[in-house]
Order: sequence, then C-alpha cells, then structure tokens
Amino acid sequence: VIFKERAANKEAGNPNWILPPFEQKLDEAVETKTIELVDATHGLALVMAIKDDVERDLMKKSSVLSNKVMKHGFVKKLEEIIEDETKITNEALAQEIEAILEDPNKIKLNVPEQDVSSCYFPIIQSGGKYDLRISAQSTSDPLSHDIITVSLGARYKLYCSNIARTFLVDPPKKVSAMYEVLLEVQEACLEVMQPGQQLKAVYKAAVSYLQKNGHEDLIAKLPKNLGFAQGMDFRDSTLTLSPKNGVTFRKGMVFCLSIGFSDLELTESDVSNTPNNSPVAKLKKYGLLLSDMVNITDKAPEVLTKMGKAITNVAYNVNDGGDDDDDDDDDDDDADAKLARKLAGEAENEGRRSKRLARDPSAAAEVAEGVAERERKQIEMMRRRNEERVREIARKNLKNRGKDSEEDMAEELEAYRSTRD
Repeated sequence: VIFKERAANKEAGNPNWILPPFEQKLDEAVETKTIELVDATHGLALVMAIKDDVERDLMKKSSVLSNKVMKHGFVKKLEEIIEDETKITNEALAQEIEAILEDPNKIKLNVPEQDVSSCYFPIIQSGGKYDLRISAQSTSDPLSHDIITVSLGARYKLYCSNIARTFLVDPPKKVSAMYEVLLEVQEACLEVMQPGQQLKAVYKAAVSYLQKNGHEDLIAKLPKNLGFAQGMDFRDSTLTLSPKNGVTFRKGMVFCLSIGFSDLELTESDVSNTPNNSPVAKLKKYGLLLSDMVNITDKAPEVLTKMGKAITNVAYNVNDGGDDDDDDDDDDDDADAKLARKLAGEAENEGRRSKRLARDPSAAAEVAEGVAERERKQIEMMRRRNEERVREIARKNLKNRGKDSEEDMAEELEAYRSTRD
C-alpha cells in the first residue's frame, strides 16, 4: 500500500513521504534483501469483509437508502415519463437519479447531505442496448418504453450498497417467462448463501437450476460473476461470486447478489401480439438484471433491499385508451393482480395507475401460478431447514440435559414462522 501511494505521489510530482522514518528503513531492508514483501490483499479483504454490529447497521441503512431512491425516486419518475410521454435520454434520467442520491431530501428522506453520496453514476439502459456490467454507462440515446434496466448505488457514512431492477413495458409472454426464470435463479442462489458454503456455490447453484429446468441455453447468458462483497469498498475484487472462488461465506459478510441474462433474442412471432405502437415490437435483443444486497447470517440470508421484484411490481401495460367499456374485465384483472401480490407477499403500491399507465393484467394472471409455486418451494426449503435445526438442538440437548430444551427450540424456530421471514 505504501509503495503504491509513494508511486502515485511521485507520478503527481509530490516528493513528500508518507511515514519518512519507517519508509527509509523499509527501503533499506528491501535493498539489502533482509525482508520479503508479501501481498496481503487477500487476507486484509477477508478481515474487512466480516462486519461488526455497527458496520452491519450502516450497511443496512445504506441499503435502505438505495432501496428508497429506486422505489420513490426512479420508479416515480419513470411512471411520470411514460404517463406524460416525456422525451428524455437515458443519461439525463440518470442525472436526475444521481441528484436524488446526493440529496435524498428530494424524496422527503431526512438524511444529512454530508452523510450520503452516489457510489457511481446510475446506469439506465433501454431500446435493445444492454451492458450488464457494473462498469457500464448510461447512453445519450432516448429512453425507450420497452425493457428498461436500472442500477444505482448509495453510499451512507462511507458504506456502500447497490440495487438493480428491470422494468417491463408491454412485455411479450417470452420476456415475462424469462423474467420468472431470473427470479427462480435468484432464489436458488440465495439458498446457498450460508456460512460454510463456498462463494463459488452461488454460481454453481445458478447453473444447476438452469440445467435441471431445461434452460441450458441461458447458462451462456449469465455474467462472469454473480456479485461481490461490499463495505467501505464498493466492490471487493477478491470476494466475487465467481465459478472458481473457494473462499467460504462467514457470518457478517455482506454481498451484492447480481443475476442477469444478456443478449436474449426476440423473434417476430415473440412480439406478434404486442401493440404495433409499442417500442417493444421493434426489439430484437434485450437483457434482464436483478441485484440485491444480502447479509450473511447464521440462519437464512437476509435480503436488505426490500423493493418488490415480482412481475406485478415491474411490468406495465401502456394503454391507448380505446377499451374503457369492459368494467367486468377490469375487475377481473384487478383481482388477478391483487392475488399475485398477495401470494408474492408484496405490498400494493398506491397512486401509481392511470388511464394510460396500468399494471400488465396478463402478467398478473400468469404470475399468480408461478408465485404460488415459488411459495411452495420456499415452504419446503424452510421445512428442511427446520428439521436440520431440530436435529441440531436435539444433539445439544443430549449433551446438556436439565436445560429448558423446549424454550430453546421455540427460540430457534421463531426465525421461520412465515415464508416472508
């Protein structure tokens, strides 16, 4: 670290030393070869990755900030743009979101400006051009009302967080189906993010899910890694969720889990039922992205970015105002949407709909069955975990007879009292 800092100072024309006496002795020792320099980057990264209670609290607050800016900043502006048919570029919209990150009071969050900042310039992409890397840039192309991906990251008191969502406007059935697969892959990845598991297990879980469910073609569409550890550094390059990382998860680590599919194709038949005036009808390729903050605990992983991600939360149907007479159908569509939201455990957002901008009713109806299936899998997963905890408690009780084992068991199982815990 010192050598790198000194090299940077020399390059900048600054001859000053950092720690003169120590550096002089260090130079002498290196020249006489009495010491050996060792790269301690990996060891330091492991130490810094495990957060104490204070750090975890700051990470949670940072995640809440990212979540709020996405939900009350980006989503609100996006809906206004679609509703009013406002012309704006991806880059210009990203500038507006960055302004909110720098001053959350714009969305009525009472947070001191000096405590917050943006981790990077928000990434907004649409119109068939998608780069899912965190190093991607928002382009100066007009925002297209089709498949819209957005990534943003907030820094709160130096601690970083990240969130990404994909919003679907007039989505064809194929796009909705691919998005459901994305949600399922994230669930599979979350299941293995537990202490003792290796980081590479996350990528393996994603690949395994796609193989077992007949989506082998999507494996090549995954990014090179599925996330990274976060803290004061936005991205720890030694703790990535890559296919080869053998580091083990430990309680107190916090990761950004980022799942995506790139270069997905749409044929003419895929968009045949899409309204002719919808930009989606012109799409040839698209991408999907979903990123959340995850806290590693000794139980189930804790997702810190709570914003809804079911299709009912991200899919929109842009109406042309020509079919307002079928009230019965509208009632049925609303019922389907409410059922899907109930099954997904998502809170219904109020004040978001209008004549032009509406939840995609077909997506709501189709997602209900998929969400119910995910809930069934979650219940089964929790049942297995509960059985494991019961066996563990039983083994402890054999060693500690005389203690109130029933109270201990009740306390252990309290964490799994519902599917949303």
